[in-house]
Amino acid sequence: MLIKKIFQFLPSNFIFFIVILLSFIPIITIYYVIKYYLFTIKRSLHQLKKGIVVQFYQYLTTK
Repeated sequence: MLIKKIFQFLPSNFIFFIVILLSFIPIITIYYVIKYYLFTIKRSLHQLKKGIVVQFYQYLTTK
């Protein structure tokens, strides 16, 4: 009952604006999660390549 009164008090375009904002929150969250995971995977691949190069260099210098 109280919610209906609040909705009647607010203009319809404001309610529409709030609904659109709320629908964008999950999209933004998913975007940042994917961005973070891609960044960490990129960093870990870089570290892995660095480790392989160091191991190969050590292999070449010890033989």
